[in-house]
Amino acid sequence: MALLYDMNIWTTTMPGRLLLMMDLGGGGVPDGPPIRHVRWGPAALAEIAVVVLVCGFIFLAHPNSWREELLLFGLGSVVAGTLGFLLPALVLQWVTEQPWIKEYTISYIKGQDRSELAKKDQIEVPLMDQFKWCLYVTCGPPGLMNGALAALTLPRFIDTPVDATAFFPKTVVASLVQFVLLQLIGDFFLYWGHRVQHDVPYLWKHFHSFHHSIGTPTPFSTICIDPIDATLQAALPIMAAAAFVHPTIGVFYFYAFVRIAENVVNHSGIDHPLLNILTLKILPGRASVSHHDYHHKYSNYSQHAKNYSEGFLFWDWAFGTLSSKSA
Repeated sequence: MALLYDMNIWTTTMPGRLLLMMDLGGGGVPDGPPIRHVRWGPAALAEIAVVVLVCGFIFLAHPNSWREELLLFGLGSVVAGTLGFLLPALVLQWVTEQPWIKEYTISYIKGQDRSELAKKDQIEVPLMDQFKWCLYVTCGPPGLMNGALAALTLPRFIDTPVDATAFFPKTVVASLVQFVLLQLIGDFFLYWGHRVQHDVPYLWKHFHSFHHSIGTPTPFSTICIDPIDATLQAALPIMAAAAFVHPTIGVFYFYAFVRIAENVVNHSGIDHPLLNILTLKILPGRASVSHHDYHHKYSNYSQHAKNYSEGFLFWDWAFGTLSSKSA
């Protein structure tokens, strides 16, 4: 685990709810509502130790190429993922707070104001604390550890570009083919990285329920997840897709950026025609924002949940977890 948790802070007084308190300075667990207390601890240091060990191994094993592997595949992956969260999150969070967007936000009761529901969550979990946590996961010790794993594995599947012209395939068609394959295969592994955390009670209780503790998703809560969850749903599926497709490094960066950015869109609660066009969610077989929002609304439990996919409906349909119920 990435941080030191008090795993005894679980209660049935608020079923399905798990509140996060950001307290990077340490301290005791407060009384009151069920809170998952988070503080820097030995596990965070262990993640940093993994980064140091992996970097040291790469340096010793590949003395002639260690710089390229650490910078292009390690740091490059972290930057692509962080920007994939940061840029759309800042824009969409601002959009969700504008009065004119209310008629395009997903709600489950006629006349219900989604922004007011989100504010209720933010009483216990302030919005900026959610945002800070997302940054911690993407570019803090958990993100750096995943970046180190990328530096260790991706050079086996992606050629190191000899110059700037080698960052992308020679034709646009080849780039598109690589990108589409990455999206499809990555969504398959994301589906199972997500589903296993619902199907296995231990993973649900100790990792994935953390993400579901925020009742109304927002762009700033997108990566408000346990670092283990981030590895299972994001880092490993992205690397696995690269292992199958063998893309160029430029296409891989773009895919990693888009994959995380789409996750932000799926947590925005916005069903606006322009956003759907920009994200190609108008295409047949694409998973809508309401597809994932429904998952948060009605699948806040372990086992037999629905709508695990993020990008496409196919995997939910193929494995019998697709629900057409939406907002």
